[in-house]
Formats: sequence, C-alpha cells, structure tokens
Amino acid sequence: NVKWCYPISWTPAEKLKADVKQFVISQNKLNLSALSDYLGVQVERQFIRRDFKEFDYLTVEPPTWAVVLAFILTILLNVGLSLWIITNEYEEYESESGSGDNNYSNMTIGDTKTTL
Repeated sequence: NVKWCYPISWTPAEKLKADVKQFVISQNKLNLSALSDYLGVQVERQFIRRDFKEFDYLTVEPPTWAVVLAFILTILLNVGLSLWIITNEYEEYESESGSGDNNYSNMTIGDTKTTL
C-alpha cells in the first residue's frame, strides 16, 4: 500500500500536483506503468509552463578579479598554443611509392624519423 507521495514540478498548476498525489496514494501497490499513462494524459491537459521572467531577479555577477583572471589565462593559453603550433617541426612525408597518399606510418618529426 502506498503510504505517501509528494509530486515536485515547475508548474504553477497546483491542481495537477494534487491530482497526481491522489492517483498515486489511491493505488494499493505502486504501478509505474499506470502512473506513466496517467501522467501522459494529465500533463497534456493541465500542465502550465512557468514563465521564467519570474526569475529575472537572479543574476550571477562574477567579481572583477575573476573576469580579469579569465581574460589573462585565455590570452596566455592562446599565445602558448599558437607558439607551439608555429614552432612544431612536423614535415609531411611522401610515401615510398612516391604517390604522396598521406600514409603516416613513416613520418619525420624534427630530426627523428618515426616508423609506426
């Protein structure tokens, strides 16, 4: 026997929550299949979408030091990656057949020839 039920929803439609609670509590044994069928119909009929303009008062204002730190870290990361990409001595190797088919099993990186 179902002892209690507390539906939680973003909808302001209190009747929907009360109906769902009553449906669940009226069951002798919790039947999730029946609950799913019931919810499908009731949500379509009674659900009211909450207007999120109600939450416009909620804002996140990061402190100035956090904005500056994020900016500096982004610049440093971009400069570091750009330097690494520019100075990376990758040379594309032409395959032994001479066809230039981008076979990367043998490649030269810097002064080292690598065979995969």
